[in-house]
Amino acid sequence: MKNVYALLFFAGITFSAQTVFAQCGPSITCPGNVTVNNAPGVCGSNVTYSPATATTTCSGTTTIFSEDFQAGVGAWTLNVNTGTNAATPNVWEVNASEGGVTPPGCGVANNGDLTLHVTCTSAFCGSLITGAVYNAAKTSNKRVESPVINTTGFSNLTLAFDFISNGDGLLDNASVVYNDGSGWQTLTASIKSPVCGSGQGQWTAYTATLPASCENNANLKIGFNWTNNNDNVGTDPSIAINNITITAPGAATPTITYDHPSGSFFPTGTTVVTATATDISTNTATCTFNVTVNDVENPTINSCPSNISVPVNNAGCTAIVNWTAPTAADNCSVASFTSNHNSGDVFPIGTTAVTYTALDPSGNSATCSFNVTVLNNFDAGIITSNANCFGSADGSASMTVTGGTSPYTYTWNPTGGNNATASNLAAGTYTCLATDANGCTVTRSVTITQPSAITGSQTVSLCEGQTLTVGTSTYSVTGTYSDVLTSASGCDSTLTTDLTVNPLPVITMDLSSIDTLCTTNASVSLNGMATPAGGTWSGNGVTAGSLDPSIAGTGNDLLTYTFTDGNGCTASSSGIVYMDVCMGTHHSSSTVPFTLYPNPGNGNFVLESATAGTVQVYNTVGELVLSEKIVAGKNELSIEKESNGVYFVKITANDKVSMVRLVKEN
Repeated sequence: MKNVYALLFFAGITFSAQTVFAQCGPSITCPGNVTVNNAPGVCGSNVTYSPATATTTCSGTTTIFSEDFQAGVGAWTLNVNTGTNAATPNVWEVNASEGGVTPPGCGVANNGDLTLHVTCTSAFCGSLITGAVYNAAKTSNKRVESPVINTTGFSNLTLAFDFISNGDGLLDNASVVYNDGSGWQTLTASIKSPVCGSGQGQWTAYTATLPASCENNANLKIGFNWTNNNDNVGTDPSIAINNITITAPGAATPTITYDHPSGSFFPTGTTVVTATATDISTNTATCTFNVTVNDVENPTINSCPSNISVPVNNAGCTAIVNWTAPTAADNCSVASFTSNHNSGDVFPIGTTAVTYTALDPSGNSATCSFNVTVLNNFDAGIITSNANCFGSADGSASMTVTGGTSPYTYTWNPTGGNNATASNLAAGTYTCLATDANGCTVTRSVTITQPSAITGSQTVSLCEGQTLTVGTSTYSVTGTYSDVLTSASGCDSTLTTDLTVNPLPVITMDLSSIDTLCTTNASVSLNGMATPAGGTWSGNGVTAGSLDPSIAGTGNDLLTYTFTDGNGCTASSSGIVYMDVCMGTHHSSSTVPFTLYPNPGNGNFVLESATAGTVQVYNTVGELVLSEKIVAGKNELSIEKESNGVYFVKITANDKVSMVRLVKEN
């Protein structure tokens, strides 16, 4: 053992650890305001919102952990046994007996800069032995451990410290260790520093990169092991440590906390959420945003009464009606529950709608409605007897009531008295008001009729061929007639009739200009071919006053002209127009231009057409004997196998049709 140092040992004293962080600050940006609807049946909702984002103004290197031991041992754990130890082993202590010196300075005792070092505790060292000295004859295996270090959010960690150390190779040796949560592991197996010329240890700077398992680790520890055997061989200094740091490049992202976490329950209304960003130096920044939960759920109304029907049971023809009131509930609360009518109210005759309305604090509402119907079974009917003759006062009316509560009273107007039956009534309208004991009323009206006065005169106009019947007489000729009419009641009168019989209009028709038409002719206007003008035409092929031969068909076509004069008298006249096929060997340009020859022929023909199309040949009974496509130019047609006679050729091209008569002969 050499190089005796002054030694101060503070046993049993606990000091606070010191952690220093970069002096800079975070900034935070909150998400936008959040608006959601309440969860069904709940006065609020669990709301998930986007996280806030935080950055830091720190740059360069972040010091995650720092220890210079100026506050003493602090939270460090000294002298953890790692193996066999003598009764008075060499131990770790913190004091200034081995003063800290900036590398590459030489060791100095008691300069006021506290360090962590291994010193001798045996009597062999003596009270004057101080600093990083050890007794090489005392077996020692001791570790010093740091407090827990949180490296969450950091990577690429660098461990640095100043040290002096000597000993005897690996027999008397200091090593650097770490614990990433899986147990203590060696970072550097042996650390040795040079010795100054004075024999003092030369302070040396140590730097090493911590393993990846130490990164982003909330439970990291670092430590130093000292071991020496008892062979009494070794050279001071033992080991002294000062100015420990753990650093990371750049700045750590601040952590963010919320006073109302995302996914937690928020009541209806608006809740201000405060987000706080805290950097590693515990500097903070806050921002706020609103979480609004809208209550969109209507209240519920339970046990709404069904429609109620009751008879009149109260004066004034009313009823007192009772029911069990419904109840209201809401996911939050019911602010008000009202109704336009209450149980026990008085209701008039008829149907009254009763509505309950529930309202919650958010303005959501629900209604419940039912009908209260007060039945008035008081009813009446009237039986009448009409006046027997015109002007007589021998009619009557009787009111019969049903339901209600007796006794009943009756009032007839304009006359008739106050009994159920009113007698001696002339023709006219009468009203009876019946009232029962509860004040309910029923009003009925009746009309007493009388036979019409069968007297006087009438003027009648007929058309020729029509008749007029008066009583038992029938007339069809212009003149004045008088009839005596007798009713079953014996009330007779005389009727004079002035009758005019108007002649039917005379129609003149001239169809000579169109007595024969070809079915291929264009439509012909029939205007002017009949008088008087203004009548209507009908017949095959006639539409709106025009005759279309192609629609009329072949043969005789009966055309009819109908005219109605100012007296309402109608006459008609008919004529015949003959519709002919009108075949020929050459067709005009208004249809399909073509030439067919020879015609007549022996069965072989030539058809020259200006356009392509189709040709069809029919016999006189309408049977198709030939159908072919034709081209523009000459086309040969053959009906040699057909009998001699007349045939009809139909040529179709470009939506036009031409017809021609064809004769086959030998």
